[in-house]
Amino acid sequence: MSIEKKSLISTLKTTKKANAASSAPAPEASHVISKRSKMTKMTKRSKMTKRAKVARA
Repeated sequence: MSIEKKSLISTLKTTKKANAASSAPAPEASHVISKRSKMTKMTKRSKMTKRAKVARA
């Protein structure tokens, strides 16, 4: 399996977890911070993947 596919699958799993966490009723403060951290990591990973694809092209 190519690196791009693995990265996409990982990103989709992270997004799914973040969406599940956001739909949970009344999260505590620690959960909100954790969710923000996950979303930040996911965004950075997505940007890095896009940059890698552009660099290869």
